[in-house]
Amino acid sequence: MRRTRNGRRVFRRARWSSSWRIAFAIMLATPVAGAAAEPVRVRSGEHPGFSRLVLDFGQVPHWSVTLDGLEGTVTFEGPPLLLDTSEIHDRIGRERIRSVRAEANGLHLALGCDCLVEAYALPGGRLVIDVGERSEQRPVGAGTGFAQP
Repeated sequence: MRRTRNGRRVFRRARWSSSWRIAFAIMLATPVAGAAAEPVRVRSGEHPGFSRLVLDFGQVPHWSVTLDGLEGTVTFEGPPLLLDTSEIHDRIGRERIRSVRAEANGLHLALGCDCLVEAYALPGGRLVIDVGERSEQRPVGAGTGFAQP
């Protein structure tokens, strides 16, 4: 605010430099840290000799599979994921996959058998995890991750 010669108050509109405008636009466009991620749906299906889990990603992150006794873990690199496992046992039994626990960086599988865990990526951003009896090993495509003790 400033005053003219006759004492009247004059308000000026604030002027932002172009660099401040750009910085403000970037702040508005940048997602807030910890903002809710889009949930990754985990589908399931029962097949002769194996149970299958399919994770529908936009793009499959780098992943690894480990197996320790009757516990399997699929670990993902990168930012935390929100995995929706709410409907897994609607379509499969608990003989091979007793339970699934979603974690920020992967899935923890409690197994009900001395199973082989195979994982591989498919086109379209899908990761397939097959849990089956060791005698039911099936040939699979390139990019397969096997986990066995």
